[in-house]
Amino acid sequence: MRTVSLRCALIQGGRGTLPDLESSFANAQNCGTVPPSKTGPCRASFPRWFYNASSKTCNEFTYGGCLPNGNNYRSEQECWKYCNGITDPGSNSVPVASRGISSLKDCSGPCAAIRDSYDQLIKKQDPVPQDNERCTAPKKVGSCRAAFPRWYFDTKSRHCHEFVYGGCKGNKNNFVSEQQCLAACAGLKEDVPEPHKLQSKTDDKEYCFAPAVTGRCRASFPRWFYNPASLMCERFVYGGCGGNKNNYPSEVECLARCTGKTVPVDNQKDDEDGEFNTQHHAGTPRNVPAISMVILLSICVLVLLGGVIYFIVKLTKTDHIVSYQRAPHRDDKETLISTVQTL
Repeated sequence: MRTVSLRCALIQGGRGTLPDLESSFANAQNCGTVPPSKTGPCRASFPRWFYNASSKTCNEFTYGGCLPNGNNYRSEQECWKYCNGITDPGSNSVPVASRGISSLKDCSGPCAAIRDSYDQLIKKQDPVPQDNERCTAPKKVGSCRAAFPRWYFDTKSRHCHEFVYGGCKGNKNNFVSEQQCLAACAGLKEDVPEPHKLQSKTDDKEYCFAPAVTGRCRASFPRWFYNPASLMCERFVYGGCGGNKNNYPSEVECLARCTGKTVPVDNQKDDEDGEFNTQHHAGTPRNVPAISMVILLSICVLVLLGGVIYFIVKLTKTDHIVSYQRAPHRDDKETLISTVQTL
């Protein structure tokens, strides 16, 4: 694509200015012609975004850390900011970046074509896609072994939660910050439980009565869980994956969800046939091996004690026999003389 340097008078804020349109065309060239998704020769693992001019979407890729190209953005928002509406240079569309340009004036030559079609091009530009997968897909760590703190939207709790992203092969429900997650998904209505459903007994058991679980991963995120015994939200360390629903990023969020919640008296009866039975009594199956181990150790101790007692008794009898055999023995003559002398 040939870069055209044009200067047109713009009406912005009530007075004319003369910005250079070459930067817009250069930016369009980066978005539309630079080969996408260049990892580079280095071996780091940084999540970055590139613009795909064919599909007109911003996609994530893993950047190695050096020798990037122009089509390399730190966030999806930055990618859309510079490349929204940029089309493949091979098409008949005129590439144009989304800028804060209000109108064009006093243009001629090639600039006139831009002036005449600018408003129409702006209207045709696709907005940032509001794909439901961005908010409804489950969190996905991915197959890589990096550890990037990310946020995902949970449709059940209607909150954004933190998790550890491996660096590749995730999904669209993956945000750099909590603010970015809330901005994209806070207004989601479809497939989201109603507030009264969130207050059901089953949800209370999951979100307020479940014990604090660190999880199997080795990260260290400060989190809060609700303790129904103390009726307070308490801090614990979350490993980054696994765990349960009684896991809140802040004490305020924990209290807002579970303040005043107490375990019902009939909770055990309800759990016998309920789905929560496997979670609430998850410790029961794990106690069986522990009890078996205690019983086995007790039997071993008893056998060992019995062996020690048997050994001591046997040793005592052996000493008695040896002592008897070592006692002095007198013959019959000595006994007879001793008896006569006594008489």
